[in-house]
Amino acid sequence: MHFWLILTGVVVAIAVATRLWKAAQLGIAWASRTPVSARPSHVAASRSVLILYGGQFSGGALVSALRARGIRVVVRSVDELCVDIHADRPRIRERLQHRDLADFGMVQLHGVGFVQPSLPAILAAYLSTHRRTLVNREGLAGAGGVAAPSKLHQYVQLALAGENVPDTSQLPPRGRAAGCFDELADRFGTPFVVKPLYPAAGELTELVHDEQDFTRAVERPGAHRMGFLAQRHVPNNGTFLLLVVDGDVPVVIHRCSTDGSHITNRRHASHATLFEPEAFEPQVKETAVRCAALFGYDVATVTVVQDRGNRSWSILGVNGHPPVGGGPFALETSRAVADYASRRLRRGASVVTGKG
Repeated sequence: MHFWLILTGVVVAIAVATRLWKAAQLGIAWASRTPVSARPSHVAASRSVLILYGGQFSGGALVSALRARGIRVVVRSVDELCVDIHADRPRIRERLQHRDLADFGMVQLHGVGFVQPSLPAILAAYLSTHRRTLVNREGLAGAGGVAAPSKLHQYVQLALAGENVPDTSQLPPRGRAAGCFDELADRFGTPFVVKPLYPAAGELTELVHDEQDFTRAVERPGAHRMGFLAQRHVPNNGTFLLLVVDGDVPVVIHRCSTDGSHITNRRHASHATLFEPEAFEPQVKETAVRCAALFGYDVATVTVVQDRGNRSWSILGVNGHPPVGGGPFALETSRAVADYASRRLRRGASVVTGKG
């Protein structure tokens, strides 16, 4: 009797072990075909931020503000990233410490100078899959992968959305643009503005008064690679830079030239004043928030100008890569963005999209 009980137990044990082995093998085979989005994600350092920059980094004040809030900060050039795929598992890491980007609580692209147009879209897809925060994900993952691809794109999209932009015209390629002065002067009056098609931190933007100024502006060395716009000059007493953060305007900066002779972008402005945001015109702040949301930016600067004659407001630009931590009032802008980062990391939000 005992013999048969023992034999039955052995047979049952062998059958169970066989089934468990087959299940394990099936699980291994299935795991290799399971999409990355269904696999366990990385365990992020919940209070950590990776700042990626192109060109030269100018966000020292932002790094200090983040660290003051107990947030660990790593700064890397986009050239220090490595994208690798092994056994159907993509991995993006920074080369210096070999940390996976999905190990950070938040990733932010800072400033301009990104030389790989597809990179932001790749980051958006990767971090979204791993449920990590990429600041301005919607704007960065759009067509071409880099914010708004040109100022002309911005102006067209803003105008289509019913926002007020100065009259603008795209110039022909170099060699043919110089003959357009009379036509543009008739349309816009003089002086009018010539600016590059793509953002250049105020470089190459000029206020032209006559044909000689115009020819010099569009025929300068390297101009053939840029492309240019002509735009009606809005007579003003300076421009306003509004920092939009998560649907709010915490910083308003007024920029002007002390001699009144220059346009007041980042390059030409010689004087900056901090305005109290609560006291600034509500409709203009609402416009700035709408403009940032239009391009899917959670953090952006919106440049506006008021016509000193008819008092109307126009939008001059929306920057989804603001150089926070550098320039006038770097401390104020850095604190505002650091507060935003702290809120996002504390909430443990998956991905930043629009104002959500």
